[in-house]
Amino acid sequence: MARLALADLRSGTVVLPADPAQPPVRVTVQPPGTAPIQPYGVARLSDGRLLFADRAGNRILCMAEDGSNFATFGVLGSGDGELRSPSGVAVGPDDRIYVADTGNCRIVAVDSMAAAGWQAYGTKGGPSADDPAVGRFAQPVAVAADAAGVVVADPGAARVVRLTTLDDAGWDATAPGQLRGPVAVALLPSGGIVVADLIARRLAFLSTPSAGVTGEVTDPLLAGPTAVVAVTDDLLAVCVAPITALVTVERSDGAWSVKLDRMLDKLGLRRPTALCLLP
Repeated sequence: MARLALADLRSGTVVLPADPAQPPVRVTVQPPGTAPIQPYGVARLSDGRLLFADRAGNRILCMAEDGSNFATFGVLGSGDGELRSPSGVAVGPDDRIYVADTGNCRIVAVDSMAAAGWQAYGTKGGPSADDPAVGRFAQPVAVAADAAGVVVADPGAARVVRLTTLDDAGWDATAPGQLRGPVAVALLPSGGIVVADLIARRLAFLSTPSAGVTGEVTDPLLAGPTAVVAVTDDLLAVCVAPITALVTVERSDGAWSVKLDRMLDKLGLRRPTALCLLP
């Protein structure tokens, strides 16, 4: 397995070595004099610094693994420069930062940790039989980004949305009934989407959201996936509950296999919410 950063809502953030026999390395996300945080989402900038979505502090934090080069943006609110219980954070190929601003039911994008180029998109709402609710989110909790745009997991609306641009013109969403509880998303190097469907207890695969689910992986070890990251097109790392474990999902000769990588509760972790691939 690859080296991973893991955000745990109750236990902070750790770096998991590729070797399961090695203990996790705790990342000091709370510099002296700052308030305690609730790290929910995690991502990595091209300069190696880690980003954390701090739900308790209504902000995004950034720092090197050794705690240096600390930066932050966001305060409680719903205007420019303000966040409310952000849950997800992602970095695009151009280092643009995307935030699932959960409490404000929107996606925020900035060009840097100075919050330059602030852009917010989305309002509160969910789909119904007569209203597709384009531009509205019920509970955006996770984001992933690539050259094609941003993918959002919205479990409150039981759907995944891809935005090629942060406006209604870039909207593409799964239809009702395709997903039940999408809490995390990952983008494959080839462009496909992997969804951790917590309620359906599976991983679902999409080519595009509107095309619907094209494949799935189910297994007793996947009972409650909470976080997913794509190492390659054929290798995924997944955090699962209630056993609080990290599992690998690997494809060989067209078939997927699921294996236990390590028990996270034995490492002092309690509620893993996000994974990030590290070099």
